[in-house]
Amino acid sequence: MLYVLFFAWPGLRLPFAGDDLMNLAGHWRAGPWRLAYSNFLLWRDFYRPMGGVFYLTIFHFFGLNPVAYHAAWLPLLMLLVGLVYGMARTLGASALEAWLAALIVSCHAGLSFFYFEVKYIYDLLCAIFYSGALICYARARSRERLLPGEKVLFFGLFLCALNSKEMAATLPLMLLAYEFLYHGPGGGQSSRRFAIPLIAGAVTGVFLYGRVWRGLARFQGYVPEYSLTRLASFQQRQFQDLFLQPEHSGTWAPIVAVWLVVTYFAWRRNNPLLRFCWIWMVLTPLPLEFLEGRSGPTLAIPIIGWAILGAVAALRLARAFAHDLECEPGFRRLGPQICLAAVVGLLVSAWVLWNGPLFESKIQAYSTGIPTAEVLQQFRLLNPKVRAHSTVVFLNDPFDGWDMVFIAELWFHDRTVTIRLQKKTPLTAAELARVDYLFDWRDGKLIPAGGTATVSQSEHR
Repeated sequence: MLYVLFFAWPGLRLPFAGDDLMNLAGHWRAGPWRLAYSNFLLWRDFYRPMGGVFYLTIFHFFGLNPVAYHAAWLPLLMLLVGLVYGMARTLGASALEAWLAALIVSCHAGLSFFYFEVKYIYDLLCAIFYSGALICYARARSRERLLPGEKVLFFGLFLCALNSKEMAATLPLMLLAYEFLYHGPGGGQSSRRFAIPLIAGAVTGVFLYGRVWRGLARFQGYVPEYSLTRLASFQQRQFQDLFLQPEHSGTWAPIVAVWLVVTYFAWRRNNPLLRFCWIWMVLTPLPLEFLEGRSGPTLAIPIIGWAILGAVAALRLARAFAHDLECEPGFRRLGPQICLAAVVGLLVSAWVLWNGPLFESKIQAYSTGIPTAEVLQQFRLLNPKVRAHSTVVFLNDPFDGWDMVFIAELWFHDRTVTIRLQKKTPLTAAELARVDYLFDWRDGKLIPAGGTATVSQSEHR
């Protein structure tokens, strides 16, 4: 927990990322009531409503203060780290293996923006609910039955995961993998014990029809391309991120070598934990592999399998090295436990020394939210007020996209107000003369530029 706090704490000083206010404005337009019931209508085209719950809750109490969003992010990160530890233990890892896996997930430079960019709330929430649902199911199944309350809890967590991000669609497959690996394919209760995974699969089918096929798949960037080229591109980016390699440094030789070694390590013995992690590493990235440019923070769920398997492998190597070390004359008196602790300490130190500077450099290079922060500061200084059902036009703004619309909608906090950007949807001189409020962006400042109504200002927010 302290490790994740140490590296993620500087994120409190960061502004909103480029997509934060777009996400927030989208959920705000829908309104709280639609956001509430959309979590249950999986066959309808709603955009990740659990993320909207996060955004709108903080917006209601703290407005457009980025510190509040980043502050709410930290406990969620720590919760995920705790769930990684709990999941590793539930699947059969030792306490030290689970601790090492949690350490890897708690701060990984390959996923650096995941730890301080609020726009990845969908990935974080999905990883939390996905892990929580799997832990709930596996712990109940270890007792050979799911109580009614556990079934309700599992489906509640699964529903929240689906409503966080599409990555949750692989969970039914992981439940089937868990059943085969930990409980075997046969047994008199086989049809009954597969009921929960099959029901979860049916729910996923409804979700994929409504939220993906009718929803996201209509937009550029969310249309999958099922080709070896797209798969190869994803694998290269994934390995660059997971193994902290420079961008565009990946070749097929190390990727194939790693997969061969990992596959041999996972399947050479009948170890359900390692085999489950291997299947996790193969299946959980499926929603990403054929989309364009997915990497880094979007690996929030796949990295858990890599972390657990990597922790088991690292600890086995550490034990082997500690055993050899114990036989050396200068270390015999220390005993096996102290030798193992020393080797593990060296491994952890090497990870921190390798990973830490890379992570810090990513924070220092962060700049995508600076234009948004400058515009928000001008809104606070000018503090404009507009009346309901009015039209507001911005003659110029510093953005290439629609960011000024999102900021203005959230600032005025009135769904009856219409926001227009002159450089996106130009108005004629006659139309501009009838606009209620005009604003301009000149020399880095937001200034009133006229209109049929006078812009009122009040105390700074």
